Amino acid sequence: DVISVDLKVDHNAQKVAQEIKRRLDPRSRKRREDNVDIEVFESYRGLSVLLRADQLFESRTDELTAAGRALLDYVGGHTVAVWGKVDAQRRVPLELAVEVHDAPEAARGSRFEDAWGLSTARAVTTARYLRAGGLAPGKVRPVGRGPRREGSRVELIFLSSAMRAR
Repeated sequence: DVISVDLKVDHNAQKVAQEIKRRLDPRSRKRREDNVDIEVFESYRGLSVLLRADQLFESRTDELTAAGRALLDYVGGHTVAVWGKVDAQRRVPLELAVEVHDAPEAARGSRFEDAWGLSTARAVTTARYLRAGGLAPGKVRPVGRGPRREGSRVELIFLSSAMRAR
């Protein structure tokens, strides 16, 4: 599989991952029209949805592209739908970390001093966009991770209960 859904996390996170896989996997019959490079995996931190930053942002900026907004609308909208139902039934809190890494050269020629500034601005932009789409403000945490040699990426982490702030 391009996207693994063999998860041992909260049932609601599994539902989100399965729906994202169904919709975005390049081999899925019901995939998006856009060619989206996405990875969904589980770690000790929770369920992660990993996207390339160039799929969401204009080059060297923190401005979302139309395709990026559509992708976040889909992921965020489905998350709100699943978590809203689950939270109403079982009081399972959603906590989402939005972590962005940018390649050192990603900020060159931009208004940002370095990759750290760009990644932080992109994390805040992503978090604000998801909040505007219905995710509770206190439950979405933007984190700029700074430079990463392997390229720019955005990681949406549905935090496991062990990683949630108390």
